[in-house]
Parts: sequence; C-alpha cells; structure tokens
Amino acid sequence: MKLSKVYLHPFAGIEEGTYEFNDGLNVLLGPNEAGKSTVFQAVMHGLLTTTSLTRAKVEDIMGSYFPAVGGDVIRVGLELKNSDNNIIRIQKTWKKGNRNGSASLKLPDGSEITDEKKVQDEIESLLPVSPATMRTIMLANQSELHQTMQDLKQKGEVRKELGNILRKNLMETGGVSLDRFKELLKQKYKDYFKRWNRQQQYPENNRGIKNPYKVGTGKVVEAYYKKEQLRLDLEEARRFEDDLDSLNEALSILIVKQEEKKQKFEELSPLKEGIQERQLKEQKFESAKEKKQRLLHISKKWPVFEDKMENLEPKLDAHRKKLAELQQEQQKAQNKQKAKQLKQRIAKIEELATQVEDAKKEFEEAQKVTQDDLKKLRELQSDIRQLQTKIEAAKLTVRIESDSDHAFSYTEAGQDEQNIESKKGQALEKTASGGFTLKTDGLLVKVFSGEGDLEDTIETLQAKKEEISGYLDDLEVESVQKAESYAGLYQKKENDLAQAKKAYKIELGDQELENLKEELETYGDLAKVRSSEEITEDIVETKTTLNQLKKEAGEADNKIEEWTEKYGSSDDVILELAETSKLLKDLKSDLEDLPSLPKGYESSGEFIKDVEQLDKDVQQFKEQIFEKKQERTQLEAEAPDTSSEELQKLREEAEAEFERINSRAETLARVRKKSLELIESMDSDTYKGLESSFVKWLEAMVGDRFSTIDMKSDMPTAFKTQEATSLTYNLLSHGTKDTVALAWRFALCEKFLPEGNGFVILDDPMVDIDPERRKDVVKAINQFSEQYQTLVMTCHPDHAEELSNSDFEVSQNIL
Repeated sequence: MKLSKVYLHPFAGIEEGTYEFNDGLNVLLGPNEAGKSTVFQAVMHGLLTTTSLTRAKVEDIMGSYFPAVGGDVIRVGLELKNSDNNIIRIQKTWKKGNRNGSASLKLPDGSEITDEKKVQDEIESLLPVSPATMRTIMLANQSELHQTMQDLKQKGEVRKELGNILRKNLMETGGVSLDRFKELLKQKYKDYFKRWNRQQQYPENNRGIKNPYKVGTGKVVEAYYKKEQLRLDLEEARRFEDDLDSLNEALSILIVKQEEKKQKFEELSPLKEGIQERQLKEQKFESAKEKKQRLLHISKKWPVFEDKMENLEPKLDAHRKKLAELQQEQQKAQNKQKAKQLKQRIAKIEELATQVEDAKKEFEEAQKVTQDDLKKLRELQSDIRQLQTKIEAAKLTVRIESDSDHAFSYTEAGQDEQNIESKKGQALEKTASGGFTLKTDGLLVKVFSGEGDLEDTIETLQAKKEEISGYLDDLEVESVQKAESYAGLYQKKENDLAQAKKAYKIELGDQELENLKEELETYGDLAKVRSSEEITEDIVETKTTLNQLKKEAGEADNKIEEWTEKYGSSDDVILELAETSKLLKDLKSDLEDLPSLPKGYESSGEFIKDVEQLDKDVQQFKEQIFEKKQERTQLEAEAPDTSSEELQKLREEAEAEFERINSRAETLARVRKKSLELIESMDSDTYKGLESSFVKWLEAMVGDRFSTIDMKSDMPTAFKTQEATSLTYNLLSHGTKDTVALAWRFALCEKFLPEGNGFVILDDPMVDIDPERRKDVVKAINQFSEQYQTLVMTCHPDHAEELSNSDFEVSQNIL
C-alpha cells in the first residue's frame, strides 16, 4: 500500500492544500511552521484516528488542528494505491461536539463505506502492519526519531508482531541439562498459567474480573485482571463523560429555550391588560348579539303560537271522541278472542276425558304382574342359582362294572331321574355334582359329597324349585322371563293411566266442565265484530295523531307561558329588542378604541392564554435549568480520578502487556509440550536475518566505526567501537542514535514489508547528523527508497538538495 495524494481542507494551519507523491523517494521541503508536521499528522490521523470521538477527546486529540479563529471542522483526504495500482480514497471529517465526525472509504470496485467503525476496520485491514507498528516504525516525526529504540523496548505489540514474523520457536539450552531445562519449563509454566484456563482463554472456574482470585495467580491471570479492570474503569469513565456531555448539551438547550420564551413574554405582556378588557367587551358584545337574535325570533313566533292554539282545540276534541269509540270496539274484540280460547279449552278437556277412559280400560285388561311379584321371583331364582353352584362345586364320579346286564334308576342331586343300563363286561361311568341316587331291584344307594349337609342343600334346592313353579302358576305365566315382560307391560299401562288422569286434572284445574260451558254461553254472538288487529291499527293511528296535536298545542302553550313569565307580553319583547340594539352599538364603539390583537391570534382568550403559558414556561425552564445544574454538580462530584484518555492509554498498554505475556506463556506451553521434538528441530538463526540487515544499513551509514554489535533476540544491546569500547544505546550521541534508529527502522521495514508494499515517513531524519556522515545517510535513504516509498520531510534546503542530487529519481514538494 503506497501513498499517492494528501489533501487538507482545512487542517491545522493549512486552509487548503494538496500534496502528491510518487513511488520511490519524495522530499517535502519547507521552513519551520510551514506545514510539514501538519502533513505528517494529517497522514497519521487520516489512517489511524477514528472520527467518532467524544467532545473531550475531540479537544484532547484533534483540538490543536482546528482553525484558530472560527470554524469547527477539519478534513483530511488520502489516496492510496494497492499492489495492483488501484486507487483507494479515504475521507475523514472531525467536528467539535460529541461524536459529530464522519468518515468514508471508496474502494477500487466503486463501492463506498460510510459507517465509521467499518471504515476504520477496513483501513487497518489494508495496512501492511498493525496500527502500533505503523506509528512506531513507519511514521516517526523528528522529535521521536532517536526514541525509536526505546519505543521498541516498551511497545510489546510491535515486538510481538516482529516476533511473529521472525521467531521460529528458538530455544538455547546454554549448557543446562535437559532435566534441569524441563524443570525450569515446568516452574515457568506454573508462574504463567496458574489459575488460567488455556482452552477457554479465561480464569479457571469462570472467576472473571467480577469474582477474581485474590492470591495464588499466575502472570497471565494477573495481566488479564489488570486489563479487564482498566476496561471496566474506561467504560465507567466514558459513561461519565458521555453523561456529562449530554447533561451540558441539555442545559444549553434549556437556556436557549428559556431565553426565547422570555423574549416573547416581555414583548407580549404589556398588551395583556388592554386585551383582557377587549375580551370582556367582546364577550358582552357576543352575548348582546345572541340576545338580539333570540328576541327577534320570539317577536316573530309569539303571534304564530297564539293562532295555533285556537286552531288545534276542535281537532283535539274530535280525535278524543273517536279514540273512545275504538276502545269500546276493542273490548268486544277481546271478548271474541276469549270465547274462542274457552271453546278450544273445553274441546281439549273432553278429549283428555276420553283418553282417561281408554287408558283405564287397557289397564284393567292387562295381565297383572306387579313389581313385588317380580322381586319375589328374582329372589327365588337367585337362591336356586346359589344352591346349584354349591352342589356343582362337589363333583363325584361313579363307575359301575357288572358281570351281567342290569337296569338302574339314576338321579343326580337337584336333577330329574334317568334310566340307565349296564352291559356285561362293560364299565359305566357317571359324574355328578354334589351327590346322586342309584336304585335297582331291592337296592337303593344314596351318595353325597362332604359330611352329609349337601343332602339338606339338595332338598332345599328342590323346595325352591317347587316354590317358584307354584308362584308362576298363580300368576298364570310360564317363566320368570315371561313374568318380567308382563310386569313391564303392566307397569306401563298403570303409568299411562296415571299420566292421562294428571293431564286431565291439570287442564281442568279447580273448575267444572259444565261451568266452563255456561261461561261460553254468556259471550253471546260476536260474529260481526272486527278483528283485534284491525281495531288496534286504527287505535294506534288515532293516538298518534292525537299525541302529535297535543304536543303541538303543548309546545305552543309552554312557549307562550315561558315568554309571558320572562318578558310580560309581546309588546314588552319589542321594547327590550330596541334596548339590546342600542347596547350593541355602544359596545362596538368601545371595541374600536381598544388595542387590537397581535398578528397570529384568533381571539383575545387565545392571546391571554398564550401570555400566561409563556410566563409559566419561563418559570418552568428556570426550575429545570436549576435542576440540571444541580445534577451536573452532583455528577462532577462523582467524576473518576483518571480521564478516559489516560485510561485508554493505560488499557492499551495493559492489553498489549496481556497479549505479550499470554503469547509468551503460550509459546512456553508449546515448548513444554514438545520439548524433545522442538530441541531437535530448533532453528538457531531466527534473528540473524534481522541482525544482518541492521548491520548492513548501519555500516552503509557509519562505515566501520563499530567492530561488533551485540544482539539480544530482536534488539541490539551494545555497540563495540574499533577501540573495543562497548557502548549501550543510551551512551551514543544524538546523531549516532538517530543513525542507529534509522538503520534499525530500515531493517525492520525489510522484515515487516518484504515485498515493498508500504511507505515510510521520515521527519527531518538528518537534523542531528554531521555533514560528512550525512552523505552516507543520503545514499542509504536513496537506496532504501528504491524498494520502499519514502517520504522525507525537512526544513533544511541543503538536506533536500543532497537528497535530490543523487543518482536516483526524486519527487519534491515545496511548501
């Protein structure tokens, strides 16, 4: 990703400016305060700073770039070229206030993103490195150049990114035995991962920041709790700042509204007294006007109602007479209906009397078997079944064998007698229930089951059978089943007779049939009387007309009575009408002398109500403003000790520290798990590429001043001169520090940007370098810019000339 254009409108001291850049080396020349740093800051914020800032953050981060006089907006536009030379346009606008900024990103395919968060995420995804690395390595102004080495030591996120590129899980045992090495790894693992769940990437047992472990935690958990606590503190601080901004904004709105209401009230209140008097006069005028209309109406209607009263009386008498005649006729029609109903009732009673006689005859002819008879038969039948069951439960088997033919009489208990024959040489076998009797010539054999009581059971069974048979004979029925059928039929006939008698008694009631017939004779001949419906229709029509006449007469009489009570006579109404007309004329004259309503008001009442409401609104706004100020004072008393900007920095540092510790811990875990395999496959040359690149660029700039350079993983720690003097970075001169930092940045860029996909901004990189050494630095910068787009900003014309007079193509912008 390379930078092709920057345009500002406005930004800091530049009201309108466009700067174009080419591949390779670009020099931006201008004196101090000409805008070099402005362009540098514009590029950095255009890439890395969000436009969604709170009011306080806008002032803190971007406040110095707003115009000194007037203007509450700054804009930065960037054009970037990707590896296919397609243009990507970024437009960012910051406005004063609470989150009032905006951003847009136009991609090569023509699509545009305007959601601020998505814009920033997309920009960061387009960058070849992380934002932290971009700030530390790719973008460094003049004052920060010699601090590059120190920044790298402190900014874990940058070193982590570098390690991700270079590290190959290097481990040197340094002569330590493998067992000791494993023991050390075990202890280190505990130091890092105690109370930490690696799979969930969370403290064990879900003990998050709201329920933290107090003691016995490893470095990862401690770093996690620290960053999470700072996150909570930051959220709370942001909530406080947002609440305070909202409260101040609400207070400002209330003050503006109060002032608007107050100005309008002061403008209209002097007119209130005159308008109130106008309102009273207007009310009197409208009342008099209405009274005049009412008197005019009465003066016209009074004689009309008197004439109506005289004409309605004859009509009322005629309709009263007709109604009386119709009511008499209606009574005859009702008698006719009663006679008809009585005749129908007499016929029904005679029919019911016939039904009673028929039911009585059928009942007397029915076979008489009562429910008591049926109950007795069922009891006998149940007894017989029980006795038979008892007998059948005692099974006996008799086997008869004879030496000659014999005839026997065989009787099973409770059964009829049978004749059987036994043949010579054959066996005859019989099974009996309870017992049996065997009889032949001169011999009677009785056999019973049990101890002899079964004989009584058999005799009882026989007696029961004889009893039920005799009962059936008395009832003249063949069986119990037939008795049940006859009993049901007999009961039905009995019920039918009872129902017929009941119906006859209900219909007749306490009266006698002969008396009903005599009553029918008293109605006489009513054949010529009209139907009740026809007479009713005439009555309804007559009553309707009569009621209408009464209503008209009543209304006229009531009105005349009302007006007489109120005014006296129709002549008095005329006199009062004249007085009312004069009053209207006087009120109209008074209204012309009073102040008129202001424009926009339909009535005096509307105006007075508006003035009173304005007064209330002013007082209400005053109370609300007081409440808001109290609320603000209370809120400010609860302000966090640390601002959100400070907390944000602390949180970023804590998150970076957590990532560093967690990453180191995970690396340690992987080493511990596969130590034997990793020891054999260890690549000990991990940082040699970075070291050789750094040495290459440093020698190009300082020659052979240093004999050797000591490295500690990804950082140089000491520089040995030809005289064997070992110097740490802090002991180097400012010029040498800048040279070392520049060489280190070039080496890092070769690792971060292996394909030359990116750009680097150098703000006066040679300001502290002596002229002799500067020649080599110029060559190194030109050589570096062959592969990487390089933007050099300087206020020194000789520096710009030296860079431009090289054998390389240089693009120059002059401020």
